[in-house]
Formats: sequence, C-alpha cells, structure tokens
Amino acid sequence: AALARATERRVDTTQARALLEDSIQLRSTDYTTALAKAREALQLLQSQLRTTETATGFWAIRRPPASS
Repeated sequence: AALARATERRVDTTQARALLEDSIQLRSTDYTTALAKAREALQLLQSQLRTTETATGFWAIRRPPASS
C-alpha cells in the first residue's frame, strides 16, 4: 500500500523497489534478512510520504475569520 501511495504522489521509489527486490530474492534462503529489507523499504517509503504530506499540507492557506 505504501508503494502504491508513493507512486501516486510521484515519490521516487527506486531505492524502496530495490530493497523489495532483494527481499523477494532472499525470502527462500534467508527469511530474516528478507524481512529486514522489506521493513527497511517500508520505513523508507513512510518517511518519504510523511515528507511530501508535510511539505504540501492540506491547510496551507487559511481563510480569514468569518465576519459576524
């Protein structure tokens, strides 16, 4: 899900994809290392997504208070 969100938001996923590819290749021989690489990819994507969410901000422009 994090990879899909990153792709939608046009975040560079090259490094995370490489980690996931390594994880898939290692899964049958070294599950512990494969899991560590998958977790590293997830943390990388989450940090990149947090950065993009913070940078754009949903409420970047505030409206002036309503006059009564």
